[in-house]
Amino acid sequence: MSRTTRAFTIIELLVVIAVIGVLSSILLPAVSNVRRTAARTQDQSNQRQLVLGAINYADTRKGQIMSGNTQRQDYFGSEQGDQTCDAWVNAQPENFDLDGDGLGDYFIQSDGDEELLVESPFAIEEGVLFPYVNNPDIYVSPQDPFTRGRSYSFNGYLGKYPDSYVFDRVVTGAANKRRNPAERLSNLPNPECTMAFVVEEQRFTLGAIGVSSSGWGGSEVSFNQKGYIVDPLSRVWIDLPALWNPDGVNISYMDGRVDYYTWQNPGAVKRILRTRLFTSSPEDDTNNWVPGDAIPEDTDYFRALMAPGLGNAFFPADPNIASQWPICP
Repeated sequence: MSRTTRAFTIIELLVVIAVIGVLSSILLPAVSNVRRTAARTQDQSNQRQLVLGAINYADTRKGQIMSGNTQRQDYFGSEQGDQTCDAWVNAQPENFDLDGDGLGDYFIQSDGDEELLVESPFAIEEGVLFPYVNNPDIYVSPQDPFTRGRSYSFNGYLGKYPDSYVFDRVVTGAANKRRNPAERLSNLPNPECTMAFVVEEQRFTLGAIGVSSSGWGGSEVSFNQKGYIVDPLSRVWIDLPALWNPDGVNISYMDGRVDYYTWQNPGAVKRILRTRLFTSSPEDDTNNWVPGDAIPEDTDYFRALMAPGLGNAFFPADPNIASQWPICP
């Protein structure tokens, strides 16, 4: 008995290939969405651990909130003088140099770019927050496309040692006080809408902060220096959240909550905020601020997260300005 074998015809093969192509076009976006959702969930978990650590730190210090600054030594604050602040991470470039590269042990070269510097594990572990979380991995967002030691920034308006911009222009300039009105947890009238952490992407040169030893001054740094700030009294983005998600960003709050904020106008947000120059100018640190009038809803939301409800505390002698200070969005 003879047996005949039947092969696929070219038309049948083309049909199979077309079906596979159609299935791939359907399944691949779904797989991509699953991965994106998983990364976003892990990012929320990281932020929840960080903010709970920050709250625990404050609870052990009579409510004093840690500083969003990233250098513990030589805190520059008007009326305060140079002091040692409770920086949540400690990327201090002038500190001791164990390996002799002239850079200190707080910066290391990125794996993929020798001219790009990132914070070292040493800088993370020297911050005051680390003993309360004990895990350097949660400082890096799974959504971060860069090889970095830290993806998150802490609210620069909070703590005894706020961001120098806040201290100079708001605390001493307006309230004429030596202490920050948002120093302690008990000072926050609305912790449920006061930002704690957010992901941030920023690049600047070491020369912009006066570091030039061994020729490193022109090297780029891929992390935020000092705290995260948006001006509550004007629609100006001084720092920017990372735009890694297509439609929003995770934000943690001082009550321990983490929520996903959805941009009201995602296209405009990315178009406007991506115009920022990521290399700061040593002569003018306002050269990369971004006006937010074209995206008022999103800008106003972030303005209201810095220190909501503290207008009278920051501006006790000027009720007109105090009334313009945002409350909870």
